[in-house]
Amino acid sequence: MQPVIIATFIVLFAFGLVYNVLVAWVERTGRSEGYVAFLVAGGNLVICAAVALAYDPRAAGVCLAFNTAAGVPMILGSWWRHTNRRRHDASVAAELARTILASAGSTAQEDDA
Repeated sequence: MQPVIIATFIVLFAFGLVYNVLVAWVERTGRSEGYVAFLVAGGNLVICAAVALAYDPRAAGVCLAFNTAAGVPMILGSWWRHTNRRRHDASVAAELARTILASAGSTAQEDDA
């Protein structure tokens, strides 16, 4: 195996360790909600860049095209699920608020009587 390939494996492994810490922090702070697919895509872009530097820019183009073909549906699906989840949560919160306000209104009317 060529030294540049071995060095690339080592650099990508180190990147994976650092990126894992970054992703863990993003998740822990609640910033990943709805953006996990973008975190995965970011990691894949680094791999394609490594292919370009260590092997062949044309192969990196193919790597990028393949990742795009697989990643775009995942990114769109992730965005769609996140958007629907937020809409649902907002709807549930609004319904809960209406119920609480209606309950408080009926309790106030009972107290007046």
